[in-house]
Amino acid sequence: MKKTDTLGKITLREGDGVLIHVWGLHHNPDEWQRPSEFLPERFDPASPLYLTPKGTKRHPYSFTPFGGGDRVCFGKTFADYSSRTVASIIIHSMNFEFVDKKWMEKTPLFNVITNYDEAIQVKVTPRN
Repeated sequence: MKKTDTLGKITLREGDGVLIHVWGLHHNPDEWQRPSEFLPERFDPASPLYLTPKGTKRHPYSFTPFGGGDRVCFGKTFADYSSRTVASIIIHSMNFEFVDKKWMEKTPLFNVITNYDEAIQVKVTPRN
């Protein structure tokens, strides 16, 4: 802390250290349904587990796997840059073609991420 401040009923003085209890955030029963279970579907907006037990939207900081700020996890930054590099290499070295040509009219060519309920099949071939 750089100055004295109050957080709820707690007074923090200049020089005090603050620790975020990440495990507690990720297992908070007010934010998560069945918090001690591994349920990846809780991140799917179509799943009933996406909401809190009260049926409301979760707080944006209820899940912080990589931290943030000056001390953000190095793995997050590395993964971001690695995925961009790999994606650009794949796009540069491969041709992509819709198997069903109806998607040529439905989907703009620049649209990479879609929310269609049906699968969009793409034929991938090496570029010469």
